[in-house]
Amino acid sequence: MEKSDAKIFTFPALRRKIKSEASKKRTRRVNAFVTDLLFIQVFQKLAIFAYIEFVNQSLFALPLGVRANLMGNLSQMRNSTMFFTYFSYFLVAAYLFDGRTIGKSIFDLRVVNLVEEGESLSFRDSLLRAVGYTISYMMLFLPFLASAFSKSGKGLPDYISQTEVMTDEQYKRYLFELEIKEEVLIPQEAIVAPKNPTEQLDLFAA
Repeated sequence: MEKSDAKIFTFPALRRKIKSEASKKRTRRVNAFVTDLLFIQVFQKLAIFAYIEFVNQSLFALPLGVRANLMGNLSQMRNSTMFFTYFSYFLVAAYLFDGRTIGKSIFDLRVVNLVEEGESLSFRDSLLRAVGYTISYMMLFLPFLASAFSKSGKGLPDYISQTEVMTDEQYKRYLFELEIKEEVLIPQEAIVAPKNPTEQLDLFAA
């Protein structure tokens, strides 16, 4: 009777805990992404300001019309620099900072390689994630809205790069499970079969 009662109360509690963790992670991801967008806008504005200052200060000897042509249409420049900054931000941050953007660092999240377990993100992984983010950007972030309502919570960058976003707590458990797995599995190099079985018999005969 006690066992059946334990099952009744344990499984719903476990399901609630898993749902709660998934909901918290989804909220963290949204907050991290919004934070990243704010920093991307800051970096983009700094890039435009630096370029305008360079043209005005370093190329001041040129005629005003030439300098105006170099600066071009500011609205077009904003669009192009925003696109470049957005792509570069997710590529560089994921690759150089072990799967952490500024937003992910603030909200204790990181991107984990699912193919090569325990390994840091490769340049290819980071590039594919950046491509996924850029496609979502070009589609007005609709893929991100779809992922917010999915059970897995994975977005287009996760599927394209075969990576997963984990909280720091999940990442610690993930590393612990990998350690246990490595301890349980016997390395193949440790099992060395004798080249000639008869040689072993001759040793005992001697």
